[in-house]
Amino acid sequence: MNKSAPILLQQLPRADLERLTTGGQILEADGLGPKVYQLGNGLILKIFRQRRLFSSATLFPYARRFIRNAQRLEAAGIATISPVQYFDLPEKRTTAVLYRPLPGATVAQLVRNGQLEPAIIRDLAHFIRHLHEKGIYFRSLHIGNIVRTPDQRWGLIDIADMSFRRKSLSRALIERNFRHFKRQLDRFCAHYRCEFPWQALREAYEAADS
Repeated sequence: MNKSAPILLQQLPRADLERLTTGGQILEADGLGPKVYQLGNGLILKIFRQRRLFSSATLFPYARRFIRNAQRLEAAGIATISPVQYFDLPEKRTTAVLYRPLPGATVAQLVRNGQLEPAIIRDLAHFIRHLHEKGIYFRSLHIGNIVRTPDQRWGLIDIADMSFRRKSLSRALIERNFRHFKRQLDRFCAHYRCEFPWQALREAYEAADS
């Protein structure tokens, strides 16, 4: 990411949006339409729709938060996606970010492939502890948005729902983060009929150096 060149908002007319996404693969959609495209050049286009007329997103759009969070994670030395362009779309209260994805495998993929060895669990626990110690509160933290990169680093994706605190997270916030993580994990394991060493993760987290 080029820190000397801020990513400025650009208008993306409907015809240009259609050209951009032609031949792309829809990775995620909802009742309002596509949410995430993988384009032919390997880049990802993520669309953010503001559902409520009045919300904090009116002043600080989700796409802008997404970009800001990527920049702050990079500054903290944490691997993440690389924003390329920031768009305002023709649809009301809709913005988008074009970005380079973070290479690697999510923890969810490691679980399904039977690749979650004890050493990886310990390393994952240390990574989560590192986030908490740095005051990074990723509300949506779960096994689908933590990535193991090819160079054996950990990184984060789908990063719109995040805040950065001046101090390490409180025990209350840590436990709230883990409760969300566990709920998502239980749903995943019930759906795919897999197992995850939850107790080992928690024990490794508590044993990790701060």
